Amino acid sequence: VQLPLNENEEERALSIVRSDATLWATLAARYQTITGKTLNDLTQLQSKVSLFRADSMPERVNSAAQYCGQHRCAQALIFTVDKTLLEMTPIVDLSLGTVVQVLDEE
Repeated sequence: VQLPLNENEEERALSIVRSDATLWATLAARYQTITGKTLNDLTQLQSKVSLFRADSMPERVNSAAQYCGQHRCAQALIFTVDKTLLEMTPIVDLSLGTVVQVLDEE
């Protein structure tokens, strides 16, 4: 059993999302489509970051995300300020410091 994420881990997860160039470009494109504005930084978004374990959705995780549970991982639900979901859920392995999967709801 893992304890819930603390504030520093939540911030680190979002920082890792922001530093992933491919993911950030996709988020920025979706943000532009929804809002008509350019996404420049995390302050333009709202998020809910929570602990992620691979056994919570074993049929959807890839091989890299399978380690979530053994590794400390987070999932991020990302919204516009008016609470429109960007329909992407990045899975971040905090132990490795990388995005290991993006669950796409489209």
